[in-house]
Amino acid sequence: MMQQEAQRNNPVANLERDDVDANAVLVRSPRTLHQLWDKYIKGVGNNKAAKDFTRLERGRHKFAYCRRKIVWDMIATLVRAGVPASEAIGRIYNAYGANKSVTAIIEAIKKDKKDRRLPHALRGV
Repeated sequence: MMQQEAQRNNPVANLERDDVDANAVLVRSPRTLHQLWDKYIKGVGNNKAAKDFTRLERGRHKFAYCRRKIVWDMIATLVRAGVPASEAIGRIYNAYGANKSVTAIIEAIKKDKKDRRLPHALRGV
């Protein structure tokens, strides 16, 4: 009873309930980097595009969002440098292997970034 009253009196808890779009959902397990990028830019079905998530919506999917953000940022950097998104994705596959899963590619990118050994073709220069 006291916990319910505390929640009612907590403006942040109420804000979180009201500001989270029910359509702010990430695809459970994208099979390709193309799918991953499409869901970031356009969303899927009636779902909101991941790039448009609010801070609270990102927090609801924190683990998946943070893991995928490394790829989204890499593709976005290359796109800003004038590389089409499909070519940027092709460069990632060339660097890390077209037969690898999205998860394996994310792990490899994280390791390369940590070791400061990111392939030149992926630096957006």
